[in-house]
Amino acid sequence: MLPAVFFLVAISFVAAIPVCPPRDGRSPTFFEHKRNCNLYYECSNGRPYLMHCPTGLHFNKRLNVCDYPYRAGCWYYKADSPQSEEIDSLIV
Repeated sequence: MLPAVFFLVAISFVAAIPVCPPRDGRSPTFFEHKRNCNLYYECSNGRPYLMHCPTGLHFNKRLNVCDYPYRAGCWYYKADSPQSEEIDSLIV
């Protein structure tokens, strides 16, 4: 039973990592982090790289920039969560 639970938990975390285009375009490709407003992914050569916004800023998925929280519109998950950052550092 324990291996099955671990497998399901691992799959749920891997599913949160975005799939990047295989080649870079003229503009960079960005994805929001699903559990932390302060983090985002930037794609390069088909691989997602976890990036951090400066303290106090959130990733704005409409503009693809770090922005003030009220402008970024990230209200559905908690920002600056050390637990989610530790999990992602193990995956990426």
